[in-house]
Amino acid sequence: MTSSRLGIVLIVLLLVGMSCIDMDNPAMTTQDYKSEVRFVNLSRLGSATVKLADISFGSLSFGEDSEYKEIDAGSRTLTVEFPESDGSQDTEKQMVFATERKGSVFILGDTSGVSYFNAQERYIFEAPENLNPDWTNPDSAIVRIFSALSDFDEVSVNVVGNNSSFLAEGLSYGDDSNYQAIFPDNYSVSVDTNDVSVFSDSLSFAKGGRYTVAVYDTLMKIFDDD
Repeated sequence: MTSSRLGIVLIVLLLVGMSCIDMDNPAMTTQDYKSEVRFVNLSRLGSATVKLADISFGSLSFGEDSEYKEIDAGSRTLTVEFPESDGSQDTEKQMVFATERKGSVFILGDTSGVSYFNAQERYIFEAPENLNPDWTNPDSAIVRIFSALSDFDEVSVNVVGNNSSFLAEGLSYGDDSNYQAIFPDNYSVSVDTNDVSVFSDSLSFAKGGRYTVAVYDTLMKIFDDD
């Protein structure tokens, strides 16, 4: 067989072999994308029963947060019922959860309407201590502010301690501030709008802790971030 004929035969065999590949069942694996989330009930409708797709987050009373749970990333059906109300604000809606992200969904509102705000915290694979913006003090507390105050266009929250402080400015309803590093201590925390104090309280933050301080109604509450 001449070299030219041999070459033609090899090309034909190659084409035949390629045509036998099952393209409908390629040998490849699919990635199972995940997120992590908790729910925080700050609505004025009483307790909230929360379910995301087929995962139950339980019944959350006013001011209560759930545990973080792993969920499938992407668009998921959120179902929230308020058994202490007339049911007019019971919710079924689609929410999108970013791949490999961890966050808290705050449930806000009253009989006039309910809103849901997904405040992102970090990547799942990211070391929590990497949230600390002060590398010189790795044992500092890390704090952010979340505003659930619908009665004001914007508020500023001033966190003042003996050795450190920070100011979270221009927070609208549903906004969260950046994380700030502060020394573990007792702090005076005041909520102001247009340079007028709305309310204040005293809060304590422990060494190495990561916190979200939610301001709502005339209350403040610390939630531990994981």
